Amino acid sequence: MWLTFALFGLLFLSITTKVHGFPCDFADSININDGELQSNNSIIFNGIEYPPNQYFRHIDGIERELRGCICNIRNCIRLCCPHGSFTISMKKEEVKCEQNEKARNFQAEVSDENGQTKIQNLDQHFGYVDRICKVHYRPEPEDFIITHTGDVLAENQTYNHREYCIKISSNETKGIYLEAKICLPNDEIKDPSPMLASFSYLPYVLYTSIPCIVVTYIIYFGISELRNLHGRYFLCYLFCMMLMYILLAFEQLTRKFHVDTVTRKKRASMLYFATFSAFLWLNVISFDLWSSFRSTIRVKPYSERKKFILYGVYAFGGSLLVNIVGHTMDAIDGLPDYLKPGIGKTSLHLKENFTSRLIYYYGPLCIIFIVNLVFTILTALKIYQIRLDLKKMTLQVKRNELRKGLQHQKNSYLLYVRLFIVTEVIWIADAVWFLSNNNLVLSVMDILYCAQGIIIFVLFVLNIRVLRLIKKSWKTYSPVIATTSN
Repeated sequence: MWLTFALFGLLFLSITTKVHGFPCDFADSININDGELQSNNSIIFNGIEYPPNQYFRHIDGIERELRGCICNIRNCIRLCCPHGSFTISMKKEEVKCEQNEKARNFQAEVSDENGQTKIQNLDQHFGYVDRICKVHYRPEPEDFIITHTGDVLAENQTYNHREYCIKISSNETKGIYLEAKICLPNDEIKDPSPMLASFSYLPYVLYTSIPCIVVTYIIYFGISELRNLHGRYFLCYLFCMMLMYILLAFEQLTRKFHVDTVTRKKRASMLYFATFSAFLWLNVISFDLWSSFRSTIRVKPYSERKKFILYGVYAFGGSLLVNIVGHTMDAIDGLPDYLKPGIGKTSLHLKENFTSRLIYYYGPLCIIFIVNLVFTILTALKIYQIRLDLKKMTLQVKRNELRKGLQHQKNSYLLYVRLFIVTEVIWIADAVWFLSNNNLVLSVMDILYCAQGIIIFVLFVLNIRVLRLIKKSWKTYSPVIATTSN
């Protein structure tokens, strides 16, 4: 009961509280995930050093970006496309950019504090932020001057870097040239919503879930009655969950520190592998429960050992295959960005892109979920059919024997149905959040996702049957422990 109240308490706090404290506005920062960490904890990115108090970890949903306060270190110029890209076209909120190394080290007239202008290399004097003006116009006349503070002088007015963006273009006639796009007043730059406090509480829910999973694993591994074939499948599932939660917990512990790209990708690969392995073991459990009910009238084609090995190859091998495909797609040059999963690109998760998430995460998991649902329904129908057959049987002894076996298998079925509901309903809700991108739903789902270990402990340990087996095992081992200690 106290666990329920605790979870609702955390949920309430996460919805009503917000956390602030960035060293600069989001709009004045850039992604420096690929920077190099120095011995003094500063980060060097594109030749610019960011001291520890000039970068922060931004969390947007499940994405985590390391962002450097470039505008605190240098005067900023706002580009319509990322630095090192040409702007191909601009239509309201849509902008097409083309990466090109020629779009670097360009020169332009820059005025000093006395109003004198001279040609300067912008890369050497300014920092860059990029964000298109959603509503913009081209000044008349088109001539403009960039000031030494990063402002733009056009139409006899001064615009700061939040009120314009510079379009860098190239053609055969003009070569590389710059255009200023002035943002209209209703094109206000809004920083992302402040981080919900659930992100500060989530680590504690996560750290509570891990020991709950560990205790559940030890109990099911140590008690022989629970370590049957289905129990071994469940242990494999728990192992994958432990790996997932440990990786997420470690990410929480180190989220304030810079993690190099190679390390981040290794951790992301492990999390990707563990996630799919966990769902595939749920797939194994649902299929084998259905198969076990069918085995009342059919002979098992494999021994338990062979079956377990075969299922292991399916679950772990399938996850490995998904990982290989994902990394292969990431490594293909020229492939559209939306067709790449971006494993470990910005965080432990896939990049925040609808198409890539659908292809490499939600799509495959949706197929697994549908298969699990089908086998769960088929098993329920099989139980119903067996019960009808039992009522028709005339031999009381045979009927009692089959009824006893049915009840045991039915209990296992109902227990694992709860596991499917907990795991897969949370996953479905997470997918709904991804489509809706609602912070309130996000807060609820994150707490439930991190609390799965607690819920599994309650379902699989704190029930009458398992508690009785724990008590029985304790009575068996306690005399042995007492004798050993004497």
